[in-house]
Formats: sequence, structure tokens, C-alpha cells
Amino acid sequence: MPALADVCAMLYGQALQRPWFPKKDLSGKTIIVTGSNVGIGFEVVKHLIKLNISTVIIACRDTKKGENAKVEIIKDLGCEGKVNIEVWEIDLLSNKSILAFGQRVRSELPRLDAFIANAGVELTHFSMAEGLEATLQVNVIGTFLSAIGVLPKLKETTTKHQTQTNITFVGSMYHIMPPPEQLNFPEGVDMFEALSDKGTADMPQRYALSKLMIHQCAHELARCVLEGQSDRTQQVIVNHVNPGWCETSLTRNKPEYPLPIRLIFKLIGWTAEEGSRVVVYAALAGSETHGHYISESQVKKESQFMRSEKGRETQRKVWDSLLNRIAMEDPLALSYI
Repeated sequence: MPALADVCAMLYGQALQRPWFPKKDLSGKTIIVTGSNVGIGFEVVKHLIKLNISTVIIACRDTKKGENAKVEIIKDLGCEGKVNIEVWEIDLLSNKSILAFGQRVRSELPRLDAFIANAGVELTHFSMAEGLEATLQVNVIGTFLSAIGVLPKLKETTTKHQTQTNITFVGSMYHIMPPPEQLNFPEGVDMFEALSDKGTADMPQRYALSKLMIHQCAHELARCVLEGQSDRTQQVIVNHVNPGWCETSLTRNKPEYPLPIRLIFKLIGWTAEEGSRVVVYAALAGSETHGHYISESQVKKESQFMRSEKGRETQRKVWDSLLNRIAMEDPLALSYI
């Protein structure tokens, strides 16, 4: 069970605070949003266009759905000819697709100002992809393999244009939920392989566990990126966000919530548009958010476990397992960090 203080903080923010983002002019900038053909990512793209973004890339698994989303956005906003909206394929179930996407970003884009890692799945059934349980492959391995793959272009943009760029990972308030002992493995164990045992996989908690791992790895990536940058005015900002409890298509594979949960959601739940504001806030935020967790458009504390000595030790082990996995897929990727 999560700590009572963590649950109270989560409910307080969800019920009594509302997200916002500053009205910045994004003219000349390019931003990629993964999983943006639906839900929160779709709303993020619309907000970016309203802020005069020059190029926004809808990165998704099904490019036909991406093109449909593009048509809908243009119709809703009346922005035809005013913004460059591109649809690029990336399938986080396939490392080959992820690596091809990264290569395309590095070779084709003249600049990249932010990468919003929004794509994810919430599965209730056990399935495998790339030799791992699919939730872990998509939400953790695929998410970080894609983010690290675009880091060279973000770094190039900071230097060439003397500006800050951003990587924003979409985490979750649910990072407080999974039992910490689920990550209690001996030193040197490949956590992703160990967690992909069908006989022991706790699928009801798997989504929350994957979000906890995203938070842990985001902290470690932020640390590594900062250590590799001498000029703090030309920095890649790495942060992670809680978009809140929103009604989106993410839970399309889940059965309907029990009546009490549905009633609570009616009282304190957010729309996808409301949740998207937090993501936009983080993607435009400055160095004060580097390595931090953002919820309700402000830097906040994470769970007691994450802030504990045991949590930090576990975080390092998860990061080591992730780096080993990424190196297996692309030996050059670690040099990008």
C-alpha cells in the first residue's frame, strides 16, 4: 500500500489545483510529441499550434490515424497553411522502428526544441514484445530508447541556436502505487527480464510499476545529461510530469471502473485537455525543472519510497538494467547521453 501522505498529496492536487502553462511564442521551433494522434498528446499538439509553433511532429504507431488526427486538428483550429504538421511513424513495440525514427530525426530535422515522450500503454493481459513484457517494452525501454536517440539533435540545437531544449517524460501520479518489493532484485540482475516472467508478473500493478521506472530513469538521465554539459545556458532540460487523472483512450484495454471509482472521477477527474496543460508547461519549462517531477504545473515531491535511501538504490539498479538493454539494441546510443 502507498504511504498515506502520498495518497493525500495526490488527491489534494487532483481535486483542488488546476494546471496551466505560460503563453510563449514558439515561432521557429520544432517539437515532437509521441502518441499524439489521440488523448493527451493530441491536445498537446493543439496547444503548441496555438502558441505559434512552426513545426510539430505527430509521432505514432499508426500513421493513418496520425493523418486523421492532423486533419481534425487543422479543421478544429483553422490553421491550414499556418503551421507545418508532420506525421512520423514510431512503434514503441519495435526497437527497429524506434532506431529508424531516431536516425530520421538526427539526419532530417534542421532543429529540435523539445521531445515529449507521451506514448504509452496500460495493459491488463500479459503479452510479449522484443522478448519483454509489452508494458515494460513500450513504457520504459521504448520510451527511453527513443528519447536517447534524439538527444544528439537536441544538443545540436542548443549549441547552434544558443537556446535550451527539453525532454519531457509523461509519468504518472500512480508511481506511488506499486509495492517497492517488486523491484527488489539482487545486484546485476536484468530487471526487465526478471519482470517479464509470465508466472510472476503482477499485471494489475504493471502500469503503475512502469511509471515508477520512468520516474527513476528520468532522474538518472537528467543527472547524466547535466554532468555532460559545461554551459548551463545551453542545456537540455530533462523533466517528467504527472498529467493527472484524465479520461483518455489509454485505458481502452481495461474493464469499466467500479461505480464508486466512476463517481469519484466525476468529482475530481480531468479532461485530456486539462491534463495536457501540465505536459506543455513542462516542455516549455526552464532549468529550475531539470531532474524534477512536475504535477499541477509545479515542481513537487515524489513518493516517500523514491526519496528514501532504498528508493535511490533501486533507481540506480533500474537505470543500469535500462542502459544494458539500450546498449544491446544500439551500441552507439550510450555515447549520445
